[in-house]
Amino acid sequence: MKQIKKIFLTLALATASVSAFAIDFDFGARAGMNINNISGTKGFDKNLFHAGAYVGAIVGMEIPGVPMLAVRVEPMFSMQGASRFNEIPIVKTEVTSNFNYNYINLPILAEVKLLNDKLSILAGPQIGFAVGANATVKSGDDKTNTKLDADDYNVFDAGLTFGASYMITRNIGVDLRYNLGLTNMSTAKDPNWQNRVFSIGVCFVL
Repeated sequence: MKQIKKIFLTLALATASVSAFAIDFDFGARAGMNINNISGTKGFDKNLFHAGAYVGAIVGMEIPGVPMLAVRVEPMFSMQGASRFNEIPIVKTEVTSNFNYNYINLPILAEVKLLNDKLSILAGPQIGFAVGANATVKSGDDKTNTKLDADDYNVFDAGLTFGASYMITRNIGVDLRYNLGLTNMSTAKDPNWQNRVFSIGVCFVL
């Protein structure tokens, strides 16, 4: 009987210890719109509005013993790029160039929770992999669409992500993110193109 009590006591202590250090996970989904740009592009008269979309998942991990801090991973598909405008006065032709890149991105963010966990401030590194790209050029009435080869751009991308999330209800919230690209999107040393992406959308957390 004493042995049984010892076994139950040991199991109870072990369960209490595991529970004390148990890690809670949050899961959810995100979707919204990107407002894109590429820094370092030269030779154009002005930038144009370039929009894309993103959709992805949320995996949040709380840090045991520190209720205000967590780690959030947000794998996603993201449509990025830039649009440029040139006017050629000699031939009186307007040229619009669209550079479109599709990425699989993986931001790994530190999360600070405020206002009873309604507001989250986020920051951390992001890596991405380009899964396709094309360039569309409209010159006057002519329009050409060129699929870019993998040799034309850098498949790997890395940067920093900053943002915030605010939960309107227990499960639904709004998201803001800004991605500051740090690697050259071009395979050439010059130009040095880098992603600049501002995102706004909604999130759903289970």
